[in-house]
Amino acid sequence: MHLDGAYVGPHRASREPHGRLADLRLAENQSPDKRCIVVMRECHAANDEDVGAKRTLTFIVKKETQAALGKLVPELVAAGAVLCADESEAYDLLHAKYAVRRVNHSQAYPAEDDTTINQAEGNFSRLRRMQIGQIHKVSVKYLDVYANEIA
Repeated sequence: MHLDGAYVGPHRASREPHGRLADLRLAENQSPDKRCIVVMRECHAANDEDVGAKRTLTFIVKKETQAALGKLVPELVAAGAVLCADESEAYDLLHAKYAVRRVNHSQAYPAEDDTTINQAEGNFSRLRRMQIGQIHKVSVKYLDVYANEIA
């Protein structure tokens, strides 16, 4: 199962009132309405002829944290399943119950053992394209509908 999270929310102006550029990476300059879409995509077995995902589940959380994922994953994923995730610390506690394979995106997109989270990343790619081409502005009120539409 591929797991990943992407932050989506209202656009925040990058200029401060006095004309300087604001650093949008800082928490005080980010929109309070920003949310994280967590995607879980169950993949076909490696020896299966089908490609892609069997099913996709999306969840809206305030932040991608260990607490949020600690509630979601045990309810939906059988113990002993193989999970593929990135190096976010939100996935660290999952090692206790699951075989977690990690991808360090700062080094490469597929790990040395060919672990990827491309199924989850592909879902976010379609969401971003939908945002640009169809919905233009993301409303937190309808974010779950947008995420399910893409899934």
